[in-house]
Amino acid sequence: MLAVALLFAGALDWLGWRLLLQDRALARQRRLEQLEAAADRVSATLFRLLGELDEVLADPDHGPVLPEVVLVRARRDGVAVRPPDGLLYLPVMPLGAEPPQTMFAAGEALEFQKNDPAAAAAAFRRLTHFTDSAIRAGALVRLGRNLPRAAITFSFRFRPAA
Repeated sequence: MLAVALLFAGALDWLGWRLLLQDRALARQRRLEQLEAAADRVSATLFRLLGELDEVLADPDHGPVLPEVVLVRARRDGVAVRPPDGLLYLPVMPLGAEPPQTMFAAGEALEFQKNDPAAAAAAFRRLTHFTDSAIRAGALVRLGRNLPRAAITFSFRFRPAA
């Protein structure tokens, strides 16, 4: 009788242990399903918000923008901010106008066609005295390209653009 009681007690313990393991597995599966449901809700919300943002970006001048949103569009010709007072400063400076290429034509002809970097450097050096910063920058770049090949020394005072 003791052996039968021990057998039943052992079977009961074993079944209890199996039931406990199944209960833990079921709880783990429920937590995983809850996390997946939450992730699905977040994903659906993100897709909805991205769709609304896509509508705004399709027509940024007339689309609805929430009051707490600042829309910044950076392009080659400048930066557009909506609303206009949304930023304290512009994150990038708009590009200035390109200088006319005819300004550098004489120096580039000396550099590339006549293969005379010293004369080209002298031509570009004269253009560094312009007050237009675009012309000065273009001349300095071209001068820097010719000076090492000309094997001449050149000194100038740095003058900030006005």
